Amino acid sequence: MKNFPYELAVGVYSKLSKQELLSIYKSADLLIMDADETVAPNITVGLANEIFDHLILETLTNAEFDEKDKTILTPHGMLSKVYHQIKESKLAPKKNFYRYVLLSKLFFSGLRLYNHKITSQLLAKLIHRKSNHKKILKIVVNMLTDEKIRVLFEKSTGAKGIARYLYSKDEVENSLYPGVKDFVGYLSQRSLKSKTAKKSESKKLKKIIISESFSIDNNIINSKKQQLGLVEHYLNIFSLNALISNQFICEKEGIIKDIKINIQSAEDKKRFAQEAIAKYKAKNVIVMANDWEDWEMCTLPEVKLVILRNPPKGLEKYAHVVLKEGYAGLILK
Repeated sequence: MKNFPYELAVGVYSKLSKQELLSIYKSADLLIMDADETVAPNITVGLANEIFDHLILETLTNAEFDEKDKTILTPHGMLSKVYHQIKESKLAPKKNFYRYVLLSKLFFSGLRLYNHKITSQLLAKLIHRKSNHKKILKIVVNMLTDEKIRVLFEKSTGAKGIARYLYSKDEVENSLYPGVKDFVGYLSQRSLKSKTAKKSESKKLKKIIISESFSIDNNIINSKKQQLGLVEHYLNIFSLNALISNQFICEKEGIIKDIKINIQSAEDKKRFAQEAIAKYKAKNVIVMANDWEDWEMCTLPEVKLVILRNPPKGLEKYAHVVLKEGYAGLILK
């Protein structure tokens, strides 16, 4: 790969040597991670895909929506799942006008979302500059919070809220990209040894996620007594010190009553990253990211290592390491 002379493993390319990376790992005091498409597929889009899957399945077949043992659905994964479900089930189109109205609304919302994403990526490729995801975020939020859509969905499927589409911790953990949890644990073990202290002491690596995806503010439990949610599961999965995200304000059944938007641009992510750096007095920061909304925090002076997973064209110039899929190749001996 051009400008990345070291291939650490298959699909893992670095501007830095193994020795240089090990030195940064050892001195790191703060790890800042993006969530969507960096550690796992986009979980808010996954939520919307689960809803769309439910509606298609119960509108066109005799099968029932299975809310158990989910993984975070990508758009491609959702289409593949729907195809196999329809193929294995008996077609039985419902005579319910509300279902087809809602299916049309969700389809066109999804189409707008897809078109904005493609447009954003094309612009980024053409001008090699940041792309703002405010419109994409707005489409997802409008689709999931629109009162008319919620009422239509309740009439069509009997589902009052989003509770059945939320994920357990195990389901989110099973959706992680290969090796990412092991890599974060590996970084955590390489603690700093203070030379100035009277007694040798270890400084634990601080870890935070800054994500434009959503968490749930309410305590929603499934029949197995498992906590259900979205990005807040990463707090336990990665033993985070902090999680900054957008938030759905929900009732017990998962009915979305309001939203709290904290992050919708690269500038917002940069601001929260700066606040974390100041809070933890960090001087050696590692950033794990993947898209243009992360580019500004990648350029902060305290950032010593930028790891980008499958970045769009032009963004790799901010990276020290680019990987195509899994993180196992970054665990160095």
